[in-house]
Amino acid sequence: MCVVEQKKFDQPATNSPSSKQICGGIDVIELGSESDFGFISSPGYPGNYPNSIISPQDCGAQLSVTSDAINSVSLGFLQLRLAQGDYLSITEKRDDPPSESTEQLTGSYDLFLPDLIVANETRVYLQSNAADSKLGYLAAYAGQLQPLPPTPGSPAKTNPSSNTKPANNKQVIRINVATGETWTDSDNHDMVRQMVQHVPGKQFGLVMSPNHPQNYPPETDFEYQLVAPTGSRIAIRVLRAEFEVCCDYVAIVEDTSNAYYIRSPEPQIKYSSGNEKKVDQPATNSPSSKQICGGIDVIELGSESDFGFISSPGYPGNYPNSIISPQDCGAQLSVTSDAINSVSLGFLQLRLAQGDYLSITEKRDDPPSESTEQLTGSYDLFLPDLIVANETRVYLQTPGSPAKMNPSSNTKPGNNKQVIRINVATGETWTDSDNHDMVRQMVQHVPGKQFGLVMSPNHPQNYPPETDFEYQLVAPTGSRIAIRVLRAEFEVCCDYVAIVEDTSNAYYIRSPEPQIKYSSGNEVSLVFHSVGGNGRGFLIAYSALSP
Repeated sequence: MCVVEQKKFDQPATNSPSSKQICGGIDVIELGSESDFGFISSPGYPGNYPNSIISPQDCGAQLSVTSDAINSVSLGFLQLRLAQGDYLSITEKRDDPPSESTEQLTGSYDLFLPDLIVANETRVYLQSNAADSKLGYLAAYAGQLQPLPPTPGSPAKTNPSSNTKPANNKQVIRINVATGETWTDSDNHDMVRQMVQHVPGKQFGLVMSPNHPQNYPPETDFEYQLVAPTGSRIAIRVLRAEFEVCCDYVAIVEDTSNAYYIRSPEPQIKYSSGNEKKVDQPATNSPSSKQICGGIDVIELGSESDFGFISSPGYPGNYPNSIISPQDCGAQLSVTSDAINSVSLGFLQLRLAQGDYLSITEKRDDPPSESTEQLTGSYDLFLPDLIVANETRVYLQTPGSPAKMNPSSNTKPGNNKQVIRINVATGETWTDSDNHDMVRQMVQHVPGKQFGLVMSPNHPQNYPPETDFEYQLVAPTGSRIAIRVLRAEFEVCCDYVAIVEDTSNAYYIRSPEPQIKYSSGNEVSLVFHSVGGNGRGFLIAYSALSP
């Protein structure tokens, strides 16, 4: 085995991005060039922020564009933990078309961080009472790039491939996330200093491609190895991404079977998995779970009541390890009625053996389009967003290699809240409600499986007014629970469903959610509250995820 010598070198502070911690006014950060990027955080981060910030104009930051060299600002939260009763106000202002929106966040958002914010001006204000405080927030910002012209004389590339492999001259940069110490086998230390910019004395920083924000050099391969303290996880935010379409990329890799390729900006945050990322439930009310091999299962959806699951044969056991024809093991979901206009498909789990793949084809009518994506590897952290199309085809193919498990696809509640407790492993259900028929309609677990559906009362018809339900999902010890919001329609003013793990961590849902949500432990609650009854409510799929 070839052992490459790694050399440690000092990281000069002059190359480090700024970290702004302001209280006693608003820090106005004007971004006028492509080199303007850094961090904002609550005062004292990662210690607790002050616990008495009354004026919303007294502790915050304003990020503004002041030059034609950039056209907007990206802001991505890496951590957000607020004490109960405190909040963070985020105002986004856009010029084309002119718009302004404000969101207020409270609680702990380790799992449910906001998507990447892109706007012409963003204002972030912290406000807290005098009772308590937490570590607050950390966010990275950067001016969005204007497209660069191609480098003169750069070689043209053809035959696009998503499987382009790095060359053998890959250079390694290893970064201690806790201290910023950096080692590399590259001889170009000046370039590495430009590529790795850690905030001194903090546990966060920036990495970038060579020469960024100018064009990166051709035929270049680097691996940035991020290592955090044992027991930690690493949060990754993609602030910019612009590549030659055919062949170039950056990938998030935890092992050889789990690579997430990035070729364009990513709105979702990514996490490492480690430091180196009782009512009887009758079967007649249960949604179907299709497991087809030996042909394509054509599922025609003609009404709002058409929903269920598709999964690989044998799930949660292993699928067969010799499926050669792509037309021999899959499902086609199609709309056949004017009662619905599209099909939503949300993956809850996806694990494929190396060399196997899942092909997903999405067809849309307006405007007419068709696209196909092939997935391989384990996607516990990086599941596809919710797919919405007029027709979706899903095919599994394996050349005979060992198989893996595959996919299954601020008003407070009143005192009359009814509780439904669901054993995600068995489907057993308990409730304090006297209306067992309604509960059977609201909880539809797939018999013999560890997944199912919950929905609002009367769904897909309008839910009743003045109704409060708590769906308590409980999975086996050591498991986590995946949650997919397939539908969400509420009276705008007052009604919602919320994902709740504790009283300080509630994620409110009032419209469809493209991202999957995970519990941090083996229990999570869905809290439904209605004042009016002018909405069809929600349809949510859940699944236990084994450790």
